[in-house]
Amino acid sequence: MGIDRTLLYKAHVYEPLYLLTESCDVSDGIEDKQPSFMQEYKFKLEKLYVKFYTKRASTLAAKRKTAAENLYQSLLAEIKECYSVQRLDK
Repeated sequence: MGIDRTLLYKAHVYEPLYLLTESCDVSDGIEDKQPSFMQEYKFKLEKLYVKFYTKRASTLAAKRKTAAENLYQSLLAEIKECYSVQRLDK
C-alpha cells in the first residue's frame, strides 16, 4: 500500500517515475537530487522494513519487502529496456 500511495502522490504532484542522468541513462534513484518515484523508493520506502518492532509486523514486513524490491527492480528493468536501442534483423 505504501508503494501505491507513493505512486499516486507522485502523479498528483506531477513528479516523474524516474529521471535520466546527464549521460541520458535511466537513473536508479540512488544519487538523484530531484524528486521521482525511484528516488523516493531508494531514500524512504526501501528503509521502512527495519522499522517494524512487533514480531507480527516484522514478519509481514519481511514478506512485503521482497515484493517491494521485486516491483522496484521490475520497473527499473522495464524503463531501462525502453531506452535501450536494439536492432532487430528481419
